[in-house]
Amino acid sequence: MSGRSLPRAALLLLGLQLTALGPAAAVEIYTSRVLEAVNGTDVRLKCKFSSFAPVGDALTVTWNFRPQDGGSEQFVFYYHMDPFQPTSGRFKDRVVWDGNTDRYDASIQLQRLRFDDNGTYTCQVKNPPDVDGLVGEIRLSVVHTEKKKKDSTKRRRSPFTWKTQTSVPRPQRRRRSPELPWMDASADSCPGDLCPPALH
Repeated sequence: MSGRSLPRAALLLLGLQLTALGPAAAVEIYTSRVLEAVNGTDVRLKCKFSSFAPVGDALTVTWNFRPQDGGSEQFVFYYHMDPFQPTSGRFKDRVVWDGNTDRYDASIQLQRLRFDDNGTYTCQVKNPPDVDGLVGEIRLSVVHTEKKKKDSTKRRRSPFTWKTQTSVPRPQRRRRSPELPWMDASADSCPGDLCPPALH
């Protein structure tokens, strides 16, 4: 009787351990996926993550790059308690740690962009015991100039627009000139030589 219950107990204990480890075996990564930046400027490659385990000293962040025109994957950046920048290659002296692991942020900054920086950047985070999970990707496009956003509030005037008068002037009444004494028929005299010739 006890011999049969021992294997059952062992299987039950093993099942509980696997259930406990199951949800904690994946790190989720969040990136912007598509990014556009101007040649010669700096750009922040955002990478946020979530983990079932608390962030500890064992956490590592790895950034890699695949060129748009093809070719092998290249190392960009590595973080483990301290940032480790590349000592050679295209990204030497051009990558800066811009993350904060306490805030689940594994972002980096790529400086002085060049056109050959076009491609896909991958961010991978491992936080033991969370060591598995999808790799975050950002597809970067380096452009000549930033696209200007259309401003709907500003309207262009047509060169053929005629100016129209918004208000029509009102007709003005003629003022009557003050009557002179000689204009009054009942007046017997008129001053000086202002009298008109008598009408017969």
